[in-house]
Amino acid sequence: MQRIDIVVGATFTADPLGDFAPLWSGVLGVDVGFSFTPFGQLHQQLLSADSVLRNSAAHKFVFVRWSDLAQAGDMESAASELTALLNGSGVTAWVVLFSEEADPSDQAANRILRSGLDPRFGVVEGNDIFALYGVASPFDETLEKTASIPFSMEGYGALSAAVVRRSYAAMRPPVKMVAVDCDDTLWDGVVGEDGVDGIRIGAGRQALQRRLSEQASLGRIVALLSKNDARDVDAVFSHRADMALALDDVLAREVNWRSKSENLSRITEEFGVGDDSVVFIDDNLLEIAEVNAAAPAVIAAAVPKGDAALVRFADHFWPFDGVPATKEDLTRTRMYREEAKRREQEKSATSLQAFIDSLDLDIDIAPAEEQDAPRLSQLTQRTNQFNLNLRRLTEEQLREWRSAPYNSLYRVSVRDRFGDYGIVGAIGVSVSGGDAVVELFLLSCRALGRGVEHRMAAFVGENAQAQGLSSVTFAYQVGPRNKPARTFLDALSASPSIAPQRLASTVFAPEAGKQTLETKAAKSSSSKTVRAVDWSRITGDLATGAGIASALAARLQRKRPSVPSPFVAPSPGLERDIADIWAQVLGVSPIGVRDPFTALGGASLHLVRVHSMLSRILGRDIELTMLFECATIEQLALRLQAATQAPAAERAAFMRGARSAHGRRLKAAREGLS
Repeated sequence: MQRIDIVVGATFTADPLGDFAPLWSGVLGVDVGFSFTPFGQLHQQLLSADSVLRNSAAHKFVFVRWSDLAQAGDMESAASELTALLNGSGVTAWVVLFSEEADPSDQAANRILRSGLDPRFGVVEGNDIFALYGVASPFDETLEKTASIPFSMEGYGALSAAVVRRSYAAMRPPVKMVAVDCDDTLWDGVVGEDGVDGIRIGAGRQALQRRLSEQASLGRIVALLSKNDARDVDAVFSHRADMALALDDVLAREVNWRSKSENLSRITEEFGVGDDSVVFIDDNLLEIAEVNAAAPAVIAAAVPKGDAALVRFADHFWPFDGVPATKEDLTRTRMYREEAKRREQEKSATSLQAFIDSLDLDIDIAPAEEQDAPRLSQLTQRTNQFNLNLRRLTEEQLREWRSAPYNSLYRVSVRDRFGDYGIVGAIGVSVSGGDAVVELFLLSCRALGRGVEHRMAAFVGENAQAQGLSSVTFAYQVGPRNKPARTFLDALSASPSIAPQRLASTVFAPEAGKQTLETKAAKSSSSKTVRAVDWSRITGDLATGAGIASALAARLQRKRPSVPSPFVAPSPGLERDIADIWAQVLGVSPIGVRDPFTALGGASLHLVRVHSMLSRILGRDIELTMLFECATIEQLALRLQAATQAPAAERAAFMRGARSAHGRRLKAAREGLS
């Protein structure tokens, strides 16, 4: 099973996020795991070389609440200090800011961090996450006071969705194409029957169309797959002013009466896109089943009915999310159009040699610079076919490798008369003794088969020759899809060790390289596909913080375990109220009034949640130590009744005495939560 490891460093207790790991593991079909930095030690963890934030390859998040950091209310100094720590830590993470919108100091701190933070960090507002997941009141004052746990389970549910969602997008193959149906998907109704003016484009359809337009701006191919008359579909785009998706956003169209799977296959083959990078959206479950039967790796989802459900779908369909875009991503639509012109030129060329000559290729290989790191890291993550060893490197790992002695990293850029390909390749060479080892050698499939890979090999040979090295070895490792790289290396030499002079003389013979060129257009899918996900659930029940919290509670429901005491049902009133709270927090039912809290699986983190919920329903604060002392519902109900019935002065003295006698126990409990 694939795994998503998430590390969270926070200025408050973030541990309740871990409760949601089993829920997301079940929904996504991957193993989700959370780990947390020690409570109150965010700065130390950013400084320490042994920190999980600095050493783990996990997806990293830093949760910041300025009131936890500021000394004497000096938010701006706290922001400047944290910004410097993050920039110098070598960590790459998403920073989630929790601030009061009406507090000028908080907003000033946000501006300082956003303006000074290195571009490798993403920044998001916690309030935006709560708004997206419909959590109107995420804060829990009682939990905050007792254990520095500021949010309700609905609030933590929303945050868990946000971090898992971000991590999932970075883990799975990148989405390169979104293919969408028209009738009853982009609009309500059938244009062939209702006419251009008779179809309906409500708020839900417009929300979906806006998200599709965003996909085009992210450099993804937006394609129309519709069983329709092409003239009718064109008329909708031309004459309906309420269409949020423009025809300019659409890069491919298969509007005809062929099957959706056949049309999708034609488009993916034309653009050289693997099935695991394709999203298909339709209203018809039969069409979705037909596409999935032909191409199981395609992410297929049905749009729900109704405006509210459609808006939720547009906001919460995770494959629509984009990881931080590089310059190449933002210009990919233009590149696809340029590639279409190249294909037309190739069809009209008299030979492959004539086609290559007509391109006027300009190949530039130069030492990688700091600003190249995001794109080079992206290439290691996405390139499969022409990738020497399929090493997947984060920006952080790439910088670390590049800074090591005797290591050299190069970026490969290409342009021709049709346009600029951007950075399409990477070369990484380490030198030991008199030998060079090529550890990175990869090239995007859109530049493959045009002589770029041959120029890269010659470049390595020339550099090795200039340094007086005796041999060059390519550190090849076989993978599920990198056979083109193996074929290329075999053509260079039968031996894994190549003399620099021989490598430097590598030239491209187009006809001999024809097989490599055809590989670029071959349709392929990763052998490691992500299990089909129930997107209707993610965009439905799990699109709100309350829904996520309820889903977790339902998942954790289990029968009463075997305990030493016989079952005694709670009496109506206070005992029943406490039992209901225990059942909700512990996921156990039924619960007897003499069942020990710890025997039911209860721990200190559960107890502070019980404390918060009980204080809320009773309408008054309760001493937390009372809950630690009372092992059963029966004992707790008696203590609460006694405290309620005592005279006010006696009750106040009791509470003061409890605080004095059990202060250290409370402190230990809080530390245990961290």
